[in-house]
Amino acid sequence: MALVIPYQDGDQTQRTLTHAAIVVSVGVLATSLAQPQILAGIPLENLLKNELHVDRAANAAFFF
Repeated sequence: MALVIPYQDGDQTQRTLTHAAIVVSVGVLATSLAQPQILAGIPLENLLKNELHVDRAANAAFFF
């Protein structure tokens, strides 16, 4: 079975590549920021440091 790609002019090709780049960028951001080590770690570290007055060693041990 042959794959047939219809001819696209330059403007349509550029638009298609832009949409593909946007989808890939959003996917990378969504999958990397959703990890608990990155997004959820920041408020938890601040909570431990500022509210509970935990020192650096205990804070690092909590997240390791």
